[in-house]
Amino acid sequence: MELKETFNLRAEQYEKSRPTYKGRIIETILKYKNLTKDSLILEIGCGTGKATELFSHLPAKIHCIDIGENLIKIAKEKFAKCTNIDFEVAQFENYSCSEGYDLIFSATAYHWIKQPDGNLNIKKLLNPGGLFALMHNIHINKSNDFFAETAAIYKKHMPDQKPRHFKEPLIDTAYFKLLEKYEYFWTEEYDTESYLNLISTHSDHIALEADKRNNLFKELRELINKNYGGKVIKEYQTLLEIGKPL
Repeated sequence: MELKETFNLRAEQYEKSRPTYKGRIIETILKYKNLTKDSLILEIGCGTGKATELFSHLPAKIHCIDIGENLIKIAKEKFAKCTNIDFEVAQFENYSCSEGYDLIFSATAYHWIKQPDGNLNIKKLLNPGGLFALMHNIHINKSNDFFAETAAIYKKHMPDQKPRHFKEPLIDTAYFKLLEKYEYFWTEEYDTESYLNLISTHSDHIALEADKRNNLFKELRELINKNYGGKVIKEYQTLLEIGKPL
């Protein structure tokens, strides 16, 4: 199983624990494109619809795809009353449609798409004047003692863990002209169990062998309760980039 497929194993936990996207996301996109009832939007890697929530009030028709059947099932139930939104289990690299889209967006998912297949398909699927938007919730705790202390625990239980970071710009400027980069900074407070539930939805944690994951969580739980009063403050950067095909 590839890491990108692991989220489907934790679909219910993903919906309960993953944060949404904050800031003026929709307002920023609408500066460049008026989305009406005749507009078509495609979301790549919708998961359970965390980012879909932001767009659900728009009059446009929104088609959301993801490779996870369990994720799609939850999303369908969640937006059952939204007649302008539908969902499909599909892999974007092979996705085609008879109609073009006015906006294609992806939230913390596009880095899983094989390139250059993904970028080429974006350009193929967009209508003239259409926009491509990428957003991510990025972990930015540069000065937080808790995350510095966890390094030794992770080195012990996940020695092969790769750093979590995204290249900037997120949009590949070899294929798209970057129109705007928007950033919004915010914090979230978690109690011990809600923090552990959050990281249990990370692909590398899901893929970890059960005994290693249990030992990792045991030491993290002890650290949070003993040294941090049962609370973790997590700093986020919501990053949005908007582009148009070259």
